[in-house]
Amino acid sequence: MASIGIQDVFVIEAIGTVTRLLGAPLLVAALVYLIKQRALPKPTVPLVWMFVFFAYCTLSVFWSIDPSTTASRLQTSVQLMVMVGCLWIVTTSQARLNDIAFAYLAGVGYAVASLVALIVSLGDASAAFSRLSLGSFNPNYLANTMACGLPLAWYLVVKHRSPLVRAASLLLIPSIVVGVLSTGSRGGLLAALVGCSFVLVTLTSAHRRYRWAVLAMVISAGVVAMDVLPAQTLERLASTAPALTEGDLNSREDIWRIGFLAWGERPWFGSGFGTFPAAITPYAGAARSPHNTFMNALVAMGIVGLALALLAFYSVLFYTSQLPKFERMLIGALLLMMFMGHSANDNMYSKFTWFTHTWILSAQTIWSREARRTLFEKHHVVSPSNASS
Repeated sequence: MASIGIQDVFVIEAIGTVTRLLGAPLLVAALVYLIKQRALPKPTVPLVWMFVFFAYCTLSVFWSIDPSTTASRLQTSVQLMVMVGCLWIVTTSQARLNDIAFAYLAGVGYAVASLVALIVSLGDASAAFSRLSLGSFNPNYLANTMACGLPLAWYLVVKHRSPLVRAASLLLIPSIVVGVLSTGSRGGLLAALVGCSFVLVTLTSAHRRYRWAVLAMVISAGVVAMDVLPAQTLERLASTAPALTEGDLNSREDIWRIGFLAWGERPWFGSGFGTFPAAITPYAGAARSPHNTFMNALVAMGIVGLALALLAFYSVLFYTSQLPKFERMLIGALLLMMFMGHSANDNMYSKFTWFTHTWILSAQTIWSREARRTLFEKHHVVSPSNASS
């Protein structure tokens, strides 16, 4: 899972991104688990909605306005479905959940270190850039990938038993702040603010020494970023509020307006999975990216597809009421960050999107099981006197 953070940094000819290559061990681990257990883990309702959504995307090839594009996108869909299934199969315990989170953070840490090295190597030349990225990574995707590491890192600081893992996760938090800011992504900045807010709101969940350390580190990271990042990057980040309240979000509003016109032609079932660019071409004069996951779902898969996408992403919220406060807030923070990313970018085909949502589902299942066990033990304690009688 470390490869999620570097998926577009390394691209191997004839294979693709490094994530595709490193996904093989995950598939093997899932198969080994199935052979040992001789049974699939019981799926939860949110997981079922994910696979119903994938199935609906597949069926859309029969009414697609561009069947070849839909078929091509379905290849990505199959890969994502396999990844979701494998992750669900292998993530069966708290220890596995922590290991996967730390592996993801390792990839994020590599991306952050690479960005810092890029800034250092550019030196004064970095002033000519308003945005930095790695490989073929879109700066917005990279920023959101790193930003989601903030709540996960704090979760490991609070919950992991290993002092080394807690220390590494703590050091990563300010590094992620610098990494997100260096991309110049305004959406990434907002996501990072949500992540930092989660840390602040749950400060009392951590040991006292970690509370003061993380506060000092985040403040220091902000000061360092102000000093080393190019002026153009800082100016772009400073324009976040005006862009939201006064601007057109880099012409996104125009694209969404056109998207609603295209949706009106096929309101219920859409134009077919992956066909948003083709659907709006008659209205926009050219193929355009939707810059919004929900708009993509609405136009390409209609009201039915959008409803299934929302259930796939957010039905987990209906199953968090029994969770402890910290775990409930962690899931809420991650889902809010994902919602913000979906609202400003098209993340429908992103491995990062489906990895994060699957990790949330696995976490909710494991924590709910533990909460039920704790509740059962609380109400069914057998005292020594009763046991002897």
